[in-house]
Amino acid sequence: MTPPSCIEIDLGQLDANLSAWQSVLADGSQVCAVVKADAYGLGAVPVAQRLASHGVKLLAVYNMNQATQLAQAGVNADLLVLMPVDTLDRTDVLYRWAVSGRLHMTVHNADQLGAIESIGLKFGSPMPVHIEIDTGMSRTGMSPEEAEQLIKSLPSRRYVRLAGVFTHPARADDSVVFTERQYDQFDRVIRNCREVIKPNVLIHFANTHAAARETRYHSSMVRLGLGLFGYGLEDLVGPPVLSTLPAIEPIVRWTSHIVHEHDVPANVPVGYHGKYLTRRPTRLGVVPVGHADGYPLALGDKAVVRVGESLAEAPVRGQINMDQISIDLSQIPEARIGSPVELIASDAAAPNALPKLAKLAQSSVYELLCRLSSRNQRRYTTTDLATGRVGHVATV
Repeated sequence: MTPPSCIEIDLGQLDANLSAWQSVLADGSQVCAVVKADAYGLGAVPVAQRLASHGVKLLAVYNMNQATQLAQAGVNADLLVLMPVDTLDRTDVLYRWAVSGRLHMTVHNADQLGAIESIGLKFGSPMPVHIEIDTGMSRTGMSPEEAEQLIKSLPSRRYVRLAGVFTHPARADDSVVFTERQYDQFDRVIRNCREVIKPNVLIHFANTHAAARETRYHSSMVRLGLGLFGYGLEDLVGPPVLSTLPAIEPIVRWTSHIVHEHDVPANVPVGYHGKYLTRRPTRLGVVPVGHADGYPLALGDKAVVRVGESLAEAPVRGQINMDQISIDLSQIPEARIGSPVELIASDAAAPNALPKLAKLAQSSVYELLCRLSSRNQRRYTTTDLATGRVGHVATV
């Protein structure tokens, strides 16, 4: 049975994107891959396994459930949990990861450091911790002053081990001035705590946007999520940017097919509330995806899809439905029931590339990726970039 739609995730392009980033990072800087929210909806386990197999040593997730999923899958990398953690039991899957030093936990304040220290005491093993400093995000983490005090107190604490110090840029995409202000605060703490921060402690300031700005921001590690999946560089507003930006490409393509077609005369309303009126006799096709699958309601009468082997453009007509959309096939005579339809292109220049759809929907690439429903089939492939040959890895 043919599935209504399929999200293709190109792991070969993921490999290439990782290599592209590694080629532009400052000497000694490594990649922490951010795979929270099911790797932004792309499948945390296959994405994490692929990245780990290509040398990524640390994977960031948001909560312990996400970490547990990767641990159960046997992913060969350490895990950094960004959400506050206050308890862990010997019966938990992550117990062995914690006592072996492979589970890194984020410290947001003194109370939370105490909770992690209690976990270490209970297990008789020091817990690796990353101190998060709030330099302008006003979300999680502690003030620079509190961070400095806590970091300097760590040598006297037996059951925690300083593994990292980080902050999170809030406007690296559109404000270099604000980003510099954040970096200065962060760097001041690092300099003031140099006696405590050993060479093996991971210093990480940059997310995807900041990593594309300046090598100064790379420190000993950068946290890449969107950038590994081929997005983010299009968000950058103004200089500076790296002298050589990484040559990344999207790894995601979403396809479906036409399941119905019919002709309607001019001046006929299409879809709920009749928001679109045909301007001429029109041939409409129906594609079995809708907002329940993650295709945004806001794209009605705005987006285009690409149809057939020629990738001819077809406008979306009328309101997006729960399970289906209508497209205008009037200019594509060869289109028929069964013809393939590309909803999201892996070609960054295409009119249905994800950043362009996000802009039309007044949303973001982050949101649109995470909204892709689990009911869509996911097909993992590898593309040999030299030959263009596509190999099939798995279908989920």
